[in-house]
Amino acid sequence: MNEINVKEAQKILWEHHAEISTAKDWADYMNCSEDTFATKMNEETGSSPEKILQRSKFKKLDEVILNNPEISAVTLAKEIGLSGIQELYDFIKANRGYSIREYKNKVLRKKK
Repeated sequence: MNEINVKEAQKILWEHHAEISTAKDWADYMNCSEDTFATKMNEETGSSPEKILQRSKFKKLDEVILNNPEISAVTLAKEIGLSGIQELYDFIKANRGYSIREYKNKVLRKKK
């Protein structure tokens, strides 16, 4: 693939959060090698696919929490393409410094 349509790539990511866990998964959806995809996305957006994927997962996470405040951690993890509670906990803790419950409460407080 010579040209990557960034808007199309972001649309695919948003529509397939549950299936796209890594930059390689995303590149596969775009029918592109991981290296080529990373280079093109960096050139077009100034961010790596991993950073874009992380930001997008948090955006989706927030949306899911706001639409269903009582959602279980297992379901929440699956909604954003993570394997389970531990992976969700590690993702939130490493990137935001909160536990799952703390993060959910923070998102819900921002809504008010």
